Amino acid sequence: MTVGRGATVGAGAILLPGIQVGAHAMVAAGAVVDRDVPPHALVAGNPHRQVGWACRCGTRLAGTACPRCGAR
Repeated sequence: MTVGRGATVGAGAILLPGIQVGAHAMVAAGAVVDRDVPPHALVAGNPHRQVGWACRCGTRLAGTACPRCGAR
């Protein structure tokens, strides 16, 4: 298992062996991750599914620019 720089894994999340979580990705609490998570992805559920994108500051993205820090 590899967790990228700045990635967040919620409490009780289960990551199967050999999984890679990309940089700045967010895994929700209780999620079961059975395949790789791309960078900046927001995933949740059992089995996990992508429910959105996350900025490096930790804000959920609604478009191409972060409403909190302005990053694109």
